[in-house]
Parts: sequence; C-alpha cells; structure tokens
Amino acid sequence: MAYEKNKHLANIKKWKLDLSLLYESIYYGDINAPIDIKEFKGFKELCGFEIKEVKGSLNFRNCTSLTSVSNFPEKIKGLLVLTDCISLKNISGLPKLVIHDFIFSGTPLFLKFTEQQIRERYRIEPLDENIRKWKIDFDILSDGVYEGNIYIPKDITEFRGFKEPLGIEIKEIRRDLSFHRCTSLTSISNLPDFIGRSLDFDKCTSLTSISNLPKLLGGSLYFNECESLTSVSNLPEKIGRCLSFYKCTSLASLPILPENIKGLSFGYCTSLTSISKMPSVVKGFIYTGGCPFFENLTEDQIRKKYGIRKE
Repeated sequence: MAYEKNKHLANIKKWKLDLSLLYESIYYGDINAPIDIKEFKGFKELCGFEIKEVKGSLNFRNCTSLTSVSNFPEKIKGLLVLTDCISLKNISGLPKLVIHDFIFSGTPLFLKFTEQQIRERYRIEPLDENIRKWKIDFDILSDGVYEGNIYIPKDITEFRGFKEPLGIEIKEIRRDLSFHRCTSLTSISNLPDFIGRSLDFDKCTSLTSISNLPKLLGGSLYFNECESLTSVSNLPEKIGRCLSFYKCTSLASLPILPENIKGLSFGYCTSLTSISKMPSVVKGFIYTGGCPFFENLTEDQIRKKYGIRKE
C-alpha cells in the first residue's frame, strides 16, 4: 500500500495536477501529460482517484513515446489534443463528449480521418456547431440566467435572440454582451431584458437602426463608430455607466435619454439633428466635440442649456 501511495504521489507531481482544482471527480483546469509518457490507462490507475470530467483541456501534445491510451474522462470541456503522438497504436475509452476541438495532427493513427469521422468511429458525441462557435458555457447557465460574458461571432448578419441558433433561452446576462466588430450585422431583436455589465455594438458598421434594447443595463452602452446607424429607439430605462455614440456619423435622432448616467458621448455625430429629451443628471463627462447639433458649446454651457446636473 505504501508503494502504491508513493507511486500515486509521484505521478500527481509529474503530471502537475493541482488537487485544489479537483472536486467530486471534476478537475477545474487544464491537464498536460508529461511528454515521456508511454501509456495512459486513466487517472484512477495513474493517481489513485477518478477524474470523470475536465473543465479545461486534456493535452497529449508531442508525447512521441505514447503507444496506447484508454479510460479517458467522460467529458472534456476544452480541447482534446493528441498531436504528434507518432507511436500511438491503440486507443479505447475516448471521452463521450468533447466540447471544443479534437486536435490530432501529426499522429499517424488518425492520418486518414477527419474530426467528424473520428467522433463517429469512437462514439464521441457530436456537438452542435453553433454551440461550439458561440462558446456558450452551459455550466454557468441556469433558469435563463447566464453568469458570464457572451461574445457574438463576428460573421453574424442578424441576431434574433439565443433561441434560434442555440435552442436556449437567455433572459439575463450577468456580465458583458459584446457585438464588437460584427461588421455584417444588419438587424437585432430579442435581446435579454437585463445585462449586468456592458452592451457593446462598437464598429457594427452595417447596423442602420435598433430597437427593443434591454430594460436594464448595469454597465455602459456603446455604439462607437457605427457609421451606418441612423436611429435608436427604446433605450434602456437605466444605464449604470456611460452611453456613447462616438463617430456615429449617420445618426440623425435619439429618443429620451435615460437618467442618472455617468457619461455621455456624441463626438463627431455630424448628422444629429434631434434628441427627444436630455437627462437631468449626468454624473461624469459630456463629450460633444465635432457634433454641430451642440453648436460648439462647452460642457458647462450644455449643462446650463439643458438643465443637466452632476449630482
């Protein structure tokens, strides 16, 4: 028993496993195999404990002496990497689910196969391409509330909510939602009602108008350099930080702006002709440089003209 315990401790150290990341057979990090490994029969034999799920990636890159692998964790959230394993001959017990890519370049055993063929051959559950592309983490989604950031794929042309591409409802996002540099995006609908931090449309150069924005936004709302944007309606009832339309050169009109925001930018909005109502409180900056609508007034003059307080 002492020999087995010492062997397990030596293997844990060699694999650089951090036991503080292991909880109920789930490892919350990446695992990198030592490059001199010759066979892998699972973590139970290797370390004396089960790892059924890896929240990061499992990496066997450049394990040139590796001849056989078996008894993988059932689920790998990140990548499964078996690249340049030139001696690999036998493989069994692959994961049932690999969330992201299975990478195997330079390994002769897989040379004639595509990733899809390997998934089918070894019965690795296929993953919906949209889920892979959108990088949604289902571990932080519960009852329509998403606890992390969401970055929309840059090649998207229209957004109709999360139900259509992913088959899920997201009513709240606790962090950021970013459409940054989605240059082909032309229409947006069915956004979540609440976003805990910022909503970013910067450099969405094909977007011409937008409505049905979230009711509540904990952070900032950015439309910087949306050069085709002509109008925005139904702004959030509350914006926790800043509202910015910097270099929205086609923007002609705006509705009632939300109260008690921390900053406003209309810099170089050269086509702006009307704002239904300015807020009565802007706690921070008001930037209007290059915007003819404000007639070259200073910030203090703008505050006086529109009755905007700092408190």
